[in-house]
Amino acid sequence: NYWYSQDGVLGGRQTKEISRQTFLVLPYRLRDFELRLKYKFVSPQGNSGIQFRSKILDQETYRVGGYQADIDATGAYDGSIYDEAGGRGTISNRGDKTTWDSKNQRHAVKIANSQELLKAIKVGDWNDVKLVAKANHITFSINGRVMTELIDESPNAAREGVLALQLHEGFTMDVQFKDGKIKKLD
Repeated sequence: NYWYSQDGVLGGRQTKEISRQTFLVLPYRLRDFELRLKYKFVSPQGNSGIQFRSKILDQETYRVGGYQADIDATGAYDGSIYDEAGGRGTISNRGDKTTWDSKNQRHAVKIANSQELLKAIKVGDWNDVKLVAKANHITFSINGRVMTELIDESPNAAREGVLALQLHEGFTMDVQFKDGKIKKLD
């Protein structure tokens, strides 16, 4: 009831009244990879993400947990990496190169200005994502700009898992994806 396919576009839509945290789990279990796809929000509000190296937490609802390349309708979270259901919250902000060490401690350095990177995001239009996960190093780029880098040496680091697309509860929203390509690197 939440996901649709039309004219080469895979989309998710919901109204706030019946919204729920839901995921469309794709038939890929990956370790090291490069993912390219385009996304846009048709709605003025909404929050979504691309789950990767995630695990299915609930077989009935397909609730997943793991890394999430964050995207949203206003650009507020685009370009950050979130730890969905893992307890660490946003693990690498837009504009940061973040290392989580073996003691689960966070160390971040600025690689770019977050507000300058936000200007590269086309709100309401198609955006190109390039997501590369190789060993413990993850790079998330939008429209040719590196938004964030993550080096995860934490005991909570994920090395393998499923891909999924998210609809975040609490929004009336419509998000679309197209032109997805995956290249295995392992």
